[in-house]
Amino acid sequence: MNEQQSLQIDKSDIDEINFRKLVYWIDESCNVEVTEEKSFWMISFSGDTALVEREISKFNKALNDFFLRRKVSDETAQLREKIIISALNRVASDA
Repeated sequence: MNEQQSLQIDKSDIDEINFRKLVYWIDESCNVEVTEEKSFWMISFSGDTALVEREISKFNKALNDFFLRRKVSDETAQLREKIIISALNRVASDA
């Protein structure tokens, strides 16, 4: 049985490059159509019901992974900056 489902992704949630990376990993046997609006992308999945459900699930997991990685990166940015500055200061003092 064939099925079609669509997801709307707000552009404020994810940049285009990372969005398109997620789309790239969708199984090629699943038909995918991406349309772009001013404030969101619409991604439509079509094909066998089980395939569509599996690919949407994988897409959502990858999207959640992206959100988690971005949050961790944002929350640790100051710490990473301090580590880099400290390391550069040590290198400069040894020179």
